Amino acid sequence: MNSRGGPAGLLREDRFDDLFERMLTLWAAIDFSDCSTWFERSETVASAFASLEGAVDLAAMNSAVHRAIAVDAPFEVPVRELVDRAVAREVFEVEMRRVLLGAAGVWRLTEVEVARGYFV
Repeated sequence: MNSRGGPAGLLREDRFDDLFERMLTLWAAIDFSDCSTWFERSETVASAFASLEGAVDLAAMNSAVHRAIAVDAPFEVPVRELVDRAVAREVFEVEMRRVLLGAAGVWRLTEVEVARGYFV
C-alpha cells in the first residue's frame, strides 16, 4: 500500500488528463440551448454516453467537471475556461476510489476493472 495513494495506489495522471481533455471536448461539442442550469448541462452530457457499457469513468469525469465549475459561472464562457482542474481531479479520484471500495453502490466487475485502470 502506498502511504500517499491508499490501497489502490496513486491516480495515473496521464489517464486522468486524457479523459479530462476528452470530457471537456464533449462538453464543448454539445448544444445546451435548452439548458438553464449547469446541472441540466451535466445531465445532457451524461445522456450522450448513458447507454455505454462500463462507462463508470465517463460518469465520474462528467460529475467531476460539473462540480469543478462555480455555480454562478456564466454560460457564455467556454467550459474549458471555467473548470478548476484541481477540483475535477480530486472529485474524479474520490469517485473512482468509491467504485473500487464498492461505496458508490452496486458495481459490476467491468466497472471495477475500469476504475482500477486509473491507479498505479
